[in-house]
Amino acid sequence: MYKLLITDLDGSIIDESEKISHKNLEAVKILKRNGLKITIATGR
Repeated sequence: MYKLLITDLDGSIIDESEKISHKNLEAVKILKRNGLKITIATGR
């Protein structure tokens, strides 16, 4: 079972308008509810 989600921001979690889509927000909520930790990794 996975315990950690590491994701990039640009093009992964946020869209061109720099907002989190409803679909991604709901997915993050479900993952957190199921005990996953979520962190952001970026090359900037």
